[in-house]
Amino acid sequence: MGLPSGQAVARKMHFDPIGDDDLRIGKATEEANETNKRLIDISGRFKNNAPLWFYVLAEAQQEFQDNSTPIRLGPVGGRIVGEVIVGLMVGDKLSFLHQPGWAPFTEFGAQSFNIVELVRQAQQAT
Repeated sequence: MGLPSGQAVARKMHFDPIGDDDLRIGKATEEANETNKRLIDISGRFKNNAPLWFYVLAEAQQEFQDNSTPIRLGPVGGRIVGEVIVGLMVGDKLSFLHQPGWAPFTEFGAQSFNIVELVRQAQQAT
């Protein structure tokens, strides 16, 4: 696909990349955590060269502590998702970014309007 490696993207974003020993294939569960194989054990071609999609998943796996740990995107994955959302809003001439004086509907009833309130309202609308 011609995408850069996850490590290259992390460095470009000024994040310390995850080391090869910590890039593991498998579930983020207490049972599997110790037995998950390293990516470089699958193929030496992955040394400092993890596919970006895998790196994003591995970043989330790095935060795993036990089975109650919520899995969230790490810095590279989170930034990619955030930049895509912002890019879509910037490119959409009908988004609120291009509407001077835009304000949320008063019917929302929230003291402050943030992404949590937006999601809550979207859930109620469906």
